[in-house]
Amino acid sequence: MKQSQFIGTWKLVYFKNTDEKGIESFPLGENASGYISYHTDGYMFVVLTKEHREPFVSNDLFGGTETEKAIAYDSFFSYTGKYEIKDQTVIHHIRSCTFPNWSGTDQIRNFTFAKNSLILSTPPYPVDGSVQVSELRWERVY
Repeated sequence: MKQSQFIGTWKLVYFKNTDEKGIESFPLGENASGYISYHTDGYMFVVLTKEHREPFVSNDLFGGTETEKAIAYDSFFSYTGKYEIKDQTVIHHIRSCTFPNWSGTDQIRNFTFAKNSLILSTPPYPVDGSVQVSELRWERVY
């Protein structure tokens, strides 16, 4: 697989989880939005958000109540770092992440390309007492 197929910016089409019983869920809602971008220098980033994020009452960039901050955290996910392609996987070497436990880790994603789309899926992992697989479909925008 060539790195050139990844290079560019991709817009989220959907982000869904499927558990071992085949039940689908949408962690950030059925209308989540986001972008993933892969660059020739070997760096990437991803940003995912729920469709409707509530604004804080205050316009202070570092303000907000504890409740506002918790809701904002639950409606946003992002990470950045280097990436490498091995066989049918892309490995994200995460340097910084909104979920602190992922900073400094490698996240492996299986991938397929279909026309103008990139489909990334995770290996099975535990979520709320079940085992799930996440699948994210991206459409090339640049």
